[in-house]
Amino acid sequence: MKKKKLNEIRQEFLEFFKLKNHKILHGSSIIMENDPTLLFVNSGMNQFKNIFLGTERIIYPKVATAQKCIRTGGKHNDLNKIGYSRRHHTFFEMLGNFSFGDYFKKEAIEFSWELLTSKEWFNISKERFLITVHKDDEESYKIWNKIVGVHEYQILRVGKEKDNFFESENFWRMGDFGPCGPCTEIFYVDRNKSFKDSKIFISHSKDCFEVWNIVFIQYNKEKNGEFRKLNKFFVDSGMGLERISSILQDVKSNYSIDIFKELISEFLKIFTLEKYNIKSLNVIIDHIRSIVFLINEGVNPGNLGREYILRKIIRRASYHGYLLGINSPFLYKLVDPVINIMRNILIISRNDSMHIQNVILKEESKFFKVLLKGIDILNEELSKIKNNELPGKIAFKLHDTYGFPYDLTNDFCKKKKIKINKLEFDSLLKRQKFLSEKQKNFSSYNFSYFTKKKNYTKYIEYESMDISQSVIVSIFYKNKIRNEIKKNDFGAIVLNKTVFYHESGGQVGDSGTIISKYAVFEVKNTKKSNELILHFGHVIKGSIKVGDLVDINVDIKRKLKISNNHSATHLLHYALNKSVNKRIMQMGSLINENYIQFDFSNYFPLTIEQIFHIENIVNSKIQCNYPIVTSVMKLNDAINKNIFIDPLKKYPNKVNVVNISDFSSELCIGTHANSTGEIGFFKIEKEFGISYGIRRIRATTGEKSVENVQKKIFILDKIRKKINCNYSEIESRVNKILIERNMLKKSVFYIEKNISLKTTRKLIERIKRFKNFSLLIYQLNDIHRRFLKSIVEKINSLEKSLIIVLLVRNNNELNLIFSVTEDLLHIISTDDLFDNIYEKQKWKRWGNRKIMQIYKKENNLKDNCCELLSLIQNSVEKFFLFND
Repeated sequence: MKKKKLNEIRQEFLEFFKLKNHKILHGSSIIMENDPTLLFVNSGMNQFKNIFLGTERIIYPKVATAQKCIRTGGKHNDLNKIGYSRRHHTFFEMLGNFSFGDYFKKEAIEFSWELLTSKEWFNISKERFLITVHKDDEESYKIWNKIVGVHEYQILRVGKEKDNFFESENFWRMGDFGPCGPCTEIFYVDRNKSFKDSKIFISHSKDCFEVWNIVFIQYNKEKNGEFRKLNKFFVDSGMGLERISSILQDVKSNYSIDIFKELISEFLKIFTLEKYNIKSLNVIIDHIRSIVFLINEGVNPGNLGREYILRKIIRRASYHGYLLGINSPFLYKLVDPVINIMRNILIISRNDSMHIQNVILKEESKFFKVLLKGIDILNEELSKIKNNELPGKIAFKLHDTYGFPYDLTNDFCKKKKIKINKLEFDSLLKRQKFLSEKQKNFSSYNFSYFTKKKNYTKYIEYESMDISQSVIVSIFYKNKIRNEIKKNDFGAIVLNKTVFYHESGGQVGDSGTIISKYAVFEVKNTKKSNELILHFGHVIKGSIKVGDLVDINVDIKRKLKISNNHSATHLLHYALNKSVNKRIMQMGSLINENYIQFDFSNYFPLTIEQIFHIENIVNSKIQCNYPIVTSVMKLNDAINKNIFIDPLKKYPNKVNVVNISDFSSELCIGTHANSTGEIGFFKIEKEFGISYGIRRIRATTGEKSVENVQKKIFILDKIRKKINCNYSEIESRVNKILIERNMLKKSVFYIEKNISLKTTRKLIERIKRFKNFSLLIYQLNDIHRRFLKSIVEKINSLEKSLIIVLLVRNNNELNLIFSVTEDLLHIISTDDLFDNIYEKQKWKRWGNRKIMQIYKKENNLKDNCCELLSLIQNSVEKFFLFND
């Protein structure tokens, strides 16, 4: 059997199925944006899910792919196996062939056997395989035995009961209901073993592993539990590229195949390790592939969903680097080797490579501080335990107080063969979440009594402004239900129908007035609780009562500004994806009549060029005056149209979709302009970081943008006139002024430094020498306080048993520096010297027991200085006289 490289094996698989008249398709992105059930693609069939479900038209009846996959959670969670298993990975490639109503069991089985065993292809010995089939799938059994010719002792029937031996029941389901069917699995035995007790062999032997799984989708499981045969049968197969490579390269572990050997070699070139644990090395080499591919797909480390998984992988790899003796960030150095070695499936520009390295370095730098602190605490706690079990409260303290992940605590303890009280940890974590929710909801209004009365408000879309009257159904005032509120009373009114939009989706609620025959209620904000829309405000005239017929008046001018800003937010999101990173995620927003506040995932500040590019994209879309259309559609229809669905959120069966021409489609429940032209003009005011990995843009539209631009032009014009130049010369003129200023600052610095050197020599001459110590107390003039510490340190380097007190008076500021050499600290410290200062609370101080600097501002300094120095000198002399 000829040894083949991984890239050759992938290519040979695809060529084989191309000869079998399969359409060769590219694998999908690792992130399936149109499938909210998946954080990451974890198998080859994910991109064809809608075909299996019957919601997508079949274009090609049979296809083959090489699909990049990530398995780190849920049913397919291989993360914790990495380092302990020879066959599992967080990132891997799945080779798959699929039939959509074309061929079925016979052809699928024959294809797999031909590719694996024929001399023209992989040429693996037929005696090295074991086959499993579902216990009731007689058809597959006969195909393997009678047609393909596999011996009976090589074929095992597997059923749901698993009889304590099998991980698979050989029956595949997409979910609780829907398409399903039996599968047949091909196992490889990599040593010359007897197949007599093959059940135990498959279950317990490290020398036997699954290579290929072929699923025959022939049933639909109904909600009543019955299985109905499908009109069309499907084949879904998958073979791990890394696993088949280990067979064809005749190695005992996936981590010994060519691609991993190259990565390990590059790692050992960068980091010289005398000894290393192969398990930790495998974790790092596995994880760095996932890290690079995920960041390249636009995922950044964070606290939720995909971002949390990426953070978890980076931190686990960093921890295993620590186990290898690496005590500082290192993963980012492996990015270029990964890109180079995997260039057949990973094409990345130099800028993208630098971006990936920067993201990893930032996350690693942050985590290593946590890691080193956590390891110290964990080692200390482990030294105290007596029953080989770490209390759950310790694991929780590390997690909650120090940010040290439970997974790493578990890994660390597992290595030392120590158990963790997981029940106690889970209990404390649950309690923390409960208290957090309770605290979060503590100050919120409780409108449960409205629900009991079964009240609700019918919201009329803002386009239908023809409703002008409504009826008051409830009034809320001072935590009680009232029938009436009077002038100057603040409360909340519930109507039977309203055109006031409630605060939601980052958009503020509408304002306006509610007018009855005898009263006026000014609405300041509108919110929703359950099915109720509450109008918050106060009575400005008369009294409002339950049952009153009222006129509804929304502040239309304000509402339109808010709607324009909301539509501009969608354009901003589009522009960020287009010009900065296609995977940028919205992390929050605030939309009111004055500005847009948009939070997004990004590790680095936007450059001025990027900001201008974003503004240009948004304003060009505004000028085109594209129509903005809001429609209601079924959630599944939105998914099929590739509209982004957050897998962490729950959505109703029907959703609002906002479309701007053909370039932007987003789920949204807010109000919007009718066309982009109504937005007028868009301007970013500032961009800044608000937390780790999250940036914020503050922007304006329409008149506000024009007003802000005019203010900036006005300021710029004032600067231009002051420095006497044209607009085109402002930058060069300001740069020239700054250069001159810096040169002057340097000159002043060197002059002052020269003065401080002379001052140092002068001060040494003024030291008073006593029997057990020396004392320097002196008042300096015309020297900046920033030089005091360097003067004192220089003198201390030349002297022993010395106490220094220097005073500097500049205008109305008084500065003192105290110093005590190391050999006198057992007798006196700077704290003792500070005790002689009167009115301590007026002084600001910083430093330690050896050197302390203090200062305060005071108008009458002249008389106080001499008195202060004299007081300190007498105190020091008495102190040493007493301790002699």
